[in-house]
Amino acid sequence: QMLSKFLIRVKSLKSVSTKIAKFDWREGDVFEAELWLLNDSDKAISADVHVTATLGDSTLELIDWHGETEANANRRGPTVRFIIPEGLSTNRIVLNLAADGELESKYELLCRNKLVVDYGRQLNV
Repeated sequence: QMLSKFLIRVKSLKSVSTKIAKFDWREGDVFEAELWLLNDSDKAISADVHVTATLGDSTLELIDWHGETEANANRRGPTVRFIIPEGLSTNRIVLNLAADGELESKYELLCRNKLVVDYGRQLNV
């Protein structure tokens, strides 16, 4: 049991991650996610990262990035951006950061229909 706790901790020392401004998106929004290579280990690491976003049946190929960082350091990567299309058949965005080994990450985010304001008809009084 102690060994499995140690392995879980070691596994999380390195990862590809993202900084996302919000977790609730709407159709028509410009989605942005800042990529990061996180390394709390005592050795330098590098990673080839392939980023995709899945919205229902559609998968958007966003970027391929090669990141490197020294031991006990984090490296900021590029920011991915796309406009969330209208008429989605789903209410979620799945952002997948595919990387070498156990570095990869996946994020599931809420995506709502475009906000439509209906003021109705007003009478002149």
